[in-house]
This record gives sequence, structure tokens and C-alpha cells, in this order.
Amino acid sequence: MPSNDLSRLVVTGLDGPRLDARSRRRLERLAPGGVILFRRNVVDPVQVRELTRDVRSILGRRAIVSLDQEGGRVQRLRAPFAEWPPMRRIGAVDSPALAREVGRTLGREVAAAGFDCDFAPVLDVDSNPANPVIGDRSFHREPAAVARLALAFAAGLRDAGVLACGKHFPGHGDTEVDSHHALPVVRRGLQSLRKLELVPFRAAIRARLPMLMTAHVVYTALDPDRPATLSPAILRSLLREHMGFRGVVASDDLGMHALDAFGSRAELGAAAVSAGCDLVLACGSLDQGEEVAAGLRAAWRRGSLDPEHVGAALRRLDVLHRASRPRGIRRPALAPLLRRAEWAPVLARLGRLEDRRLAGHRRPSPGARAARRPDPTVFRA
Repeated sequence: MPSNDLSRLVVTGLDGPRLDARSRRRLERLAPGGVILFRRNVVDPVQVRELTRDVRSILGRRAIVSLDQEGGRVQRLRAPFAEWPPMRRIGAVDSPALAREVGRTLGREVAAAGFDCDFAPVLDVDSNPANPVIGDRSFHREPAAVARLALAFAAGLRDAGVLACGKHFPGHGDTEVDSHHALPVVRRGLQSLRKLELVPFRAAIRARLPMLMTAHVVYTALDPDRPATLSPAILRSLLREHMGFRGVVASDDLGMHALDAFGSRAELGAAAVSAGCDLVLACGSLDQGEEVAAGLRAAWRRGSLDPEHVGAALRRLDVLHRASRPRGIRRPALAPLLRRAEWAPVLARLGRLEDRRLAGHRRPSPGARAARRPDPTVFRA
């Protein structure tokens, strides 16, 4: 297998807001499956559009250009792009129509800036008030409401021609540790996980969401020894075989400290692919992307990567790349889109819904809300 095929399993970060000649050569030589941008890569709309064009000119259409644009604390594009509230506010008014419109409006700006993929929505249930990393990033405390609203948001991204990625499987909402800094452990029993954490992910699979991201979290009822990102029991047995997910599985960033005890980044990339990840994220820098790709090549030479697993991952990525070019959806021009401020009436509508809720506007009963389900056809061709 050519080394570039293994590099297609890597999503790399970049070091700054522009590519110099050396970075261009390195990116071309690495030929990763994608690039993810962060605040360090964004100065202003003109610059970020030039950067995504440069990446695309080097990597071509087979690479995914991505970011995390959730709203609230996690949004890489800021003013003059729209600045969205945390999704908890969308959940408080419990309007799937509004959630879809937020996703569509956000997605149009993301697409105009040159991105194919948004690592959103959060499918985690806001089940633990002490959670330091999810909290208001979650749509709701009720799993059915999370499913309903998050998948409406994802459908809005799809309306805009942007790939959605639900995260963090099998659920990060009940942790008391931030996986950026240490390894969280969830001790819920299997029945509790099925009734709470897994509910939005089951709905996402029924709706054919194209991609899910893993959690760097140990779930003692599923695998007491390894976090989900590195666990075949969770990714291959539970997610693929039992739950029937056929889309792309992306790891969370391999540079997060939750994984420190499990090996170097080079070793973690190979372990994550062996566990069932199709894309492994090395978000910190181009150096880290090269390190993970080198680790995959070394594992391949040693024979520790299953050719059947790698081949299946590459085929799923081919399907994902085709899905990233939806027919009939044109990428809007960025400057006119920003001038129109399409987000303003959407936020105004959110404000009106919040006012009605605070004024005691009549709401459906909890049972009626739970009875509504996401449309299982929104992502089908």
C-alpha cells in the first residue's frame, strides 16, 4: 500500500494563518486526508478564505477542510462572522425548526469561508452539572431532546452543503474531568448508558449522519481498560456491529492529555485505527500530523495494522468525500454573505422564542416533546 494511502487517515493541524513555501512542500508531501483549522489559523475573513483555497490547491478535492464551529465557547470563526450562542439556549426553546435554521445559517458562512466539514453538533447529554468541558455545549439534559435538536442542526449544515460530525461517542456528558487535561472515567452501568448517553447516537445512526467523533473517556461498563478512541469493544463491537453505524469514525485530537498514558502520538494513531477509527486527528501542528502519519507507516511495516480494516476505512472516506460535494448547492461568496448578516433574523427569532418562554407561553408537555423524533430521512440520498 502506498504511504500516501495511510496519510489519508490523518487530519492535521497547521501552525499559523498562512502557508509559507516550506509548509506548502510539507503539506504536499504528507498528503493528509484533511486539515483542521483553529483560532491560531484565523485572522480575518479574507485571510481564512485564502488559507482554505491554498490548502485545497495543494491537497485537491479528496481532502476535507474542517473546523469546530459549534457556537458558544467553541467557534473558531468570530466577528465579522456570526457569533452564535451556546446550544443550550437553542435547547431551552426546544424548536427543531430554529435549530435547523441555525445550522443552515452557520453552515453557509462556514462553506463560504472554504470549509467542507464542521465537527458539530455535540450529541452529548448534559447529564452532569459538574462537567467542565461539555455543559452548555450540549443541547439539553434530556436525551430525546438532544437527538431531536442536534440532528435538526446537522440537517441545517447539510442544507448548506457542509458535512456534520456528531460527537463525542459514546457520550461525554457525564464526566467530571476535561479530557484535554486528564482521562475521564464514566462508571454508569450498561442499562443506564443505553437509556441516556447512547440515545442521541442511535438517532444519529438512524438518520445516517455521515460521521461521528470518539470520546477520550473510559466507560467501565464497556471497556474498563481503554478509552473509547482506543477501544475495539466500543468502536468495532458496539458502534459498528451492534449499533450498525456505516459512516466515518473520527478520533478526537490525539494530542489531548487524556491519552498520555497510552503511548506517543505515533503509537496512538495506529492504536486508534486498529480500534476502529477511520480518521485520526493531530490538531496541534503540521509536525504532529507528520508524526502520526509516520506512526501509521511504521505500524504497517510491522504488520500491526489489519489491511482489511485499513481498506474499509479508505472506502468509507471515499464515500465521505463524495458526500462533501452535494449536487445543487453552491458555495456562497463570502464578502456579500457577511454584509447581509443572515444570522441577525435567526438570532432575533431565538430572542422572541426565549421571551415567550419566559413569559410563560404554553409549551407541550414533557411527554409530548419526548414523543417527537428526528426525521430519519434527512441525510438519505
